[in-house]
Amino acid sequence: MGNRDRNPNYLNADYFAMLRARDVAHVFLHGYYMPPIFGIWEKYAEALTENVIIRLHGPDREGMEERTQMDWSKIIEPRIRTWTLWPQC
Repeated sequence: MGNRDRNPNYLNADYFAMLRARDVAHVFLHGYYMPPIFGIWEKYAEALTENVIIRLHGPDREGMEERTQMDWSKIIEPRIRTWTLWPQC
């Protein structure tokens, strides 16, 4: 089970302790006005459960919807560099 939060104010020690106590994974959200995943990961790594989930959203949903014409079957902006920067787990 995982919990996705879209409010950066919840990303604190109490939040991660609550998830860990219940063995609930945190769902990291890339984009949509959330803080950078790397900083949150590093700050709370010890409090994370064994599994986490990463959702890779971009910062400009409306622009992306226009560019794709709502056809999500292809990659518009490759983000392979983002993936290779992840810390080794």
